[in-house]
Amino acid sequence: AAAATAAIDACPELDARQVLLVSNARSENRFRKMAETALRAVRRGRLVRIGLDAEWGPSLPLSLLQVAISIDADPPMVYLLDLMAPLSGMTLWLFRLLLSRAPSSNHQVYTFCHQEDLQRLKIAGLAPLDPCDWTDLALCDWGLGPNPGLAQIAKHALGYTLDKSLQTSDWTARPLSPEQVLYAARDAFVLLSLSSRAAVAPDTSEVASVALSMDDLMPGRELNGTVISATQYSCLVDVGAERPGIVSRKRLGAGLVQNVAEVVRVDEQVRVRVANVTRAGLVLAMDSTTQDFVGVPATEWLRGVIVGLADYGAFVAVWPPGGSRSKEGLVLSFNMNCTNDDLSLGQEVSVRVIQADVENDNLELAMKEFSDRRAADLEVGQELTGLVTSLTPYGFFVDVGVERPGLVHQSRAGLGLASERAAAGAVRRGEQVRVRVIDVTPNGLALAMDATAADFAEVPASQWLRGVVVNPRLHRNGAVVAVWPPGGDRSKEAVVNYPAKLAKGQEVSVRVVAADVENDALQLALSSKTLGGSNFTAGQELNGTVISHAPYGFYVDVGATQPGLVPHGRAGAGFVQRTEDVAQVGEQVAVRVVNMTKTGLVLAMDSTALDFANVSSTDWLTGAVINVLNRSAVVAVWPPGGGRSKDGTVRFSENCTRDMFEQGQEVQVRVVHADVTQDRLKLSMAGASP
Repeated sequence: AAAATAAIDACPELDARQVLLVSNARSENRFRKMAETALRAVRRGRLVRIGLDAEWGPSLPLSLLQVAISIDADPPMVYLLDLMAPLSGMTLWLFRLLLSRAPSSNHQVYTFCHQEDLQRLKIAGLAPLDPCDWTDLALCDWGLGPNPGLAQIAKHALGYTLDKSLQTSDWTARPLSPEQVLYAARDAFVLLSLSSRAAVAPDTSEVASVALSMDDLMPGRELNGTVISATQYSCLVDVGAERPGIVSRKRLGAGLVQNVAEVVRVDEQVRVRVANVTRAGLVLAMDSTTQDFVGVPATEWLRGVIVGLADYGAFVAVWPPGGSRSKEGLVLSFNMNCTNDDLSLGQEVSVRVIQADVENDNLELAMKEFSDRRAADLEVGQELTGLVTSLTPYGFFVDVGVERPGLVHQSRAGLGLASERAAAGAVRRGEQVRVRVIDVTPNGLALAMDATAADFAEVPASQWLRGVVVNPRLHRNGAVVAVWPPGGDRSKEAVVNYPAKLAKGQEVSVRVVAADVENDALQLALSSKTLGGSNFTAGQELNGTVISHAPYGFYVDVGATQPGLVPHGRAGAGFVQRTEDVAQVGEQVAVRVVNMTKTGLVLAMDSTALDFANVSSTDWLTGAVINVLNRSAVVAVWPPGGGRSKDGTVRFSENCTRDMFEQGQEVQVRVVHADVTQDRLKLSMAGASP
């Protein structure tokens, strides 16, 4: 522990090499390796320290998580988890494990005023897996008076100036600026430096012997105590334990408290209960418990007072029926009958209890009228009108008049690739939308806005439809494509088997093989699926439709089981840089079969060696250099009278050297030999120039 402390204190200024922004697969792998190493170190009894902080913006409960990790004497690393990026479930699971209650004292998590951070983690579904046993450095005695800020403490304890100028910057804008990245990393990093300097407030009671040990103080135990000090934000209460406990103004149970010293007095006898026991001290509460609200009907209105406002809702102090002490609960924005702009601190409101979660000590409230309509009463396929209540990186929530809003996942929004950017403006909070129910479970309500399989039931198998590749790597031979029905403005996603590489956002032409209305599923194809490869012979001429482009050529549907590939060198268009310049998706083209492989047909649109069989070796033809190799150059040459080009080979010699060729260069060549059997050309630049 001493070595680890020295390593942290020796480097109060954070090195940029100790910071990693986790926003893609590569950085996720690095974070996961570090997290797994840290968890193994805990199990082996090594010291692991975690510093935690978070940032957020107006549209999301969390946008960035800062996690500083130090193992023994190793220099700390700070990982910035970008929640605006599509992080994997494994990454977020390991993050939650790092924050969960440790099996021994060698796993320490340090925070600063983490109450709101913890609340936002719960809303985002990223709360620790077990009740948290974190050390809140804000509760330690720094000798700076009541409630000093983190920058003030860092300056006092470390002599380190912590710049807080970017605290109110836009943490939802991407990409983050280098200044934002370093600012966020420092907030978590400095917690590890401060952890070794923290001193718990001393026990000022004059009790000669301690009646209660800290091990005897289990959460929920009620005690009588004496107030020994009171400040604006909290008070210390002597309950006869090893040290006094702290009661924050949020846990006084007196509604909106601006100054704790005006609510309780020194030497006043009070009844308290244990809220938590941490390494930094004893946390007490005087407010009502969540249990006091169990059994309160959802139709009963209770008196409340606004004590806090956030972008995702309002915190309300509410009194139980017949109770004298309030309890703070949360009204999420979708359970409000107004906006935050219509509310103010201290405003009296009427609220209802939606859920009293005794295990997690959470109270969920509502300010809008009760509806006896429940999610369980809805049927799959039922169409509803609702309001968009919140946006997330993976979709958006819609209030349809039941106890909780339903989720429209980005894949069911019917917006094509734009569904992945729903939170960025494709839909807006407060917008009225038409949705249908696709699933009802105890965990939530799943909704959809996309087209249904029934919209494609009457589409002929021969009709080509517009599609966009949403996920090109679903599995080895398949991709997810969003397709629009004829005349429809909402897309539907389906899997299409396709051997070629596709790009995200690439437009393709698809057709409907089958529409399973009962299961609301589509089977799509990028080919006509009428003939197998064995029905074709080399040299056979066919008509086909261009269906997609690739970096090495383009694919044409000619009625085979799979589309055929026209490579760059067989397009017959000379020097080609972009296949889109040769043929467009949907264009009808004439091709011939070159070869049949296990992966499909190889097609060609170029001229054949037969077109050059009667060309005299003294005739000069126009060509274009396609590629320059070590011993030869590939040149596209056009037959007399024009038409499609064909690639041939020019061998280097004493009079025809490599430095005479440049890719894309126009040259004059002669046909030395036209091998009709192998369909190959041998060319030459030797001889007098024409």
